[in-house]
Amino acid sequence: MSSTTRAVLLALTYLVLTFPIAAVWHLGLFPQLMAGPAFRSPPLYAMGMLSTVLQATVVAYLYPRLHRGGLPVREGLRFALIMGTFIASYGVLAEAGKFAIADVGSWVLMEGAFFAVQWIVIGIAVGLVHEWTGRRAAQPQTARM
Repeated sequence: MSSTTRAVLLALTYLVLTFPIAAVWHLGLFPQLMAGPAFRSPPLYAMGMLSTVLQATVVAYLYPRLHRGGLPVREGLRFALIMGTFIASYGVLAEAGKFAIADVGSWVLMEGAFFAVQWIVIGIAVGLVHEWTGRRAAQPQTARM
C-alpha cells in the first residue's frame, strides 16, 4: 500500500467519524450549546466542513510522524491526547473567551466532553487504521492477471 493511499485512509477515518460525532452532539443531543445571540443562525456549515477537511489532512500527515511503533490503540490514544488537547484548547477555552456565552461553565464542561469523546474515538480508529495499512503494505503483492 502506498504512503499516499495510507494518508488518504487516515484522513477518511477522521472525516467519517468526526462528522457524525459532531452532528449528533451539536445538532441532536445538545443543540442549545450552539444557540443564542453569540452564534450565527444558521451556521455556515461549509466553513466547519472546510475546517474538518484541513484537520483530517493534518491528522493524516502527523500521525505517521508521531507514531512510535507501540500497540495501535495505545499509540492512537497518545496521539488523541496530543491533538485533542491542542484542538480543544481553542474549541473550548478560546471560543468561551471570544463569544458571549451565557453559561461558560456549562460550555467548558459540554464542549470539553465533546472533544474528549471525539478524540478518544478518532485516536483509537486512526491507530487501528495505521496498523492495518502498515500490515497491508508489508504483505507481498500478488501478480494480477
